[in-house]
Amino acid sequence: MVGAEIYVSNLQSFQSALDRARRASSDLTIPLTLISRDFYKSERAIFKLQSPGQYTDLSERYKKQKRKAVGFIYPILKRNGALEKSVTEPTAPDSINQIINKNTLIIGTSVPYAYKHQYGVGVPMRPFLFIGPESTYASSEQAGRLTRWNNILNEYVLQVTNREVGS
Repeated sequence: MVGAEIYVSNLQSFQSALDRARRASSDLTIPLTLISRDFYKSERAIFKLQSPGQYTDLSERYKKQKRKAVGFIYPILKRNGALEKSVTEPTAPDSINQIINKNTLIIGTSVPYAYKHQYGVGVPMRPFLFIGPESTYASSEQAGRLTRWNNILNEYVLQVTNREVGS
């Protein structure tokens, strides 16, 4: 059997650094608030589209119906504005935006028909909620979220950890 031994030259210093990082990450309210703001800001891009963008275009018949009913065709995901408000305005009635236990952020929408667009139920799939670059529909602003959010968290933990070292 092969064994391994790890030697940390300054174990107490290393343990202290781990403890500071643990304390810093026990209350992530500040970075989660910044992440929430970034989410709502980057969602706005979808509702500014004046073309199909990456989405399957509307049928000609529906385009005529929509223009007659609301006066415009694009953006595709906008008709009465409820879905748009719920994912671009954190205080909108259908917006879900809550920090739980100081380390969990829940963001989304309670608009009843949102899942139809997100998953293509009865309509062509036109997802609007993205975290990373996993979707071909995401704008460059949305596709960069995961990196931006990781950076926000990393910077926060480093700042708090370094602040404690200086204390």
